[in-house]
This record gives sequence, C-alpha cells and structure tokens, in this order.
Amino acid sequence: SAFLLDFIMAEQVSEKVKEYKEKYAYLFKDYKGKEQLIFILKNIQTKEGYLPRHALIAISSSLEIPLAHVYGVATFYNFFKLEPQGKYVIAICEGTACHIQGAPRLLKIIKDKLGIAPGEMTKDEKFSLEIVRCLGLCAFAPVMLINEKEFTGIDENKLNKILEGYISKN
Repeated sequence: SAFLLDFIMAEQVSEKVKEYKEKYAYLFKDYKGKEQLIFILKNIQTKEGYLPRHALIAISSSLEIPLAHVYGVATFYNFFKLEPQGKYVIAICEGTACHIQGAPRLLKIIKDKLGIAPGEMTKDEKFSLEIVRCLGLCAFAPVMLINEKEFTGIDENKLNKILEGYISKN
C-alpha cells in the first residue's frame, strides 16, 4: 500500500506540474535558460501570490534548469515567497537604524496584536509578518511596509492606528 500511495502522490504532483506548465507556457516558450529565471519567478509569484513548489518543478523542467538551481535562486532572494502570503504583508525593518529607534518594540506590538510571529500568516489569511534587514529609509527609522506602502517614523501610537486601519478593512 505504501507503493500505491507513492504512485498516487507522484501522479498528483505530475498533474499539478502539468497545470503550471500549461498555464505559463507563454513564459517558458519566450524565455529559455537561466538568464530569464528571475523574470519568470517574479511573473509567476505576481500571479500566484507566492511560488508553489509544483511551479518550481514546472520551471525546472520547461527551461531545462536543474531544480536545485531554481530553488536556490528562489530562496536566495528574500522577495520570493515559497508559502502563501496574507492579503497584507507587513515587513518591519530591523536594520541598525530601525533597531536603535525601536523596531523590536514595534515588532512585539505587531506579534501581540495579530498573534503571529515573523514568517507566519494569520488564520484568516489577512496578514503575514516578516522581518527585513534594510529598506534604505534609515533617516526615517523605524520603517515598515504593508505590501508596497511605506510607513516611516513609526511610534507605538502610529503603529496601532495603522494596524487598526488594516484590521478594519475587508
């Protein structure tokens, strides 16, 4: 029965890979080789919201690039996500300037208010939390992003107002 389970799982994997190959055939046809890998990963993540493992296998197979290379690139850059993300991705900067200006305290507030740690998503899939090392806005520390929107000079009151605004959104 273990053999049968392995066979069923392999069949399911191949079906999902086939779906991604068909869905993104236009990318795979026009862009061959390692040179376009980041472009393809960005395109798929934009459409899917993250990089599903079956999509990585489809990329590897379609572009004839070793899966280890595709996975290596996807995990090297922190903007690529291998897990589904919440509707609102909160990225709190913990670079030196932000750290000194109170980012750890702000991170604790976010964790307590949303009940998640960095790398996690709320049960309702509304929020994800991540730590970034520098957003290049050191003069305005502490800094946070929600999706692509920048919030600078954050204190506890400002953070609570921002979070409440997003919590009340659909």
